Amino acid sequence: MLVAAAMLCTVTSATAAPLTLALRDVDLGEVMAMLSQQERVNILLGKDVAGRVSFNLYDVSLDEAVRSIANAAGYAVEKQGATYFIVPRSEAGKYSPDSLTHIA
Repeated sequence: MLVAAAMLCTVTSATAAPLTLALRDVDLGEVMAMLSQQERVNILLGKDVAGRVSFNLYDVSLDEAVRSIANAAGYAVEKQGATYFIVPRSEAGKYSPDSLTHIA
């Protein structure tokens, strides 16, 4: 499925360059693995994090992409140093309260 997703996805990146992504019905873990590998950043998913996502993102930062995708899937994001943690909203704030994705 990741191969099919890669064909639908255009990642325009260089150091700190904006990202453009368009994916349909792709496993959240696969999306985060793709971003992690492409951008050489640590992204860890909690043990109960799963699901499929569809999205179009244009000219966003890596941070905005990770947070937007996780939020669309119903999860929160915490960041410690250079590592993103995708966690269920019920666990939000337990690991790094200062970098919690704010849910409106």
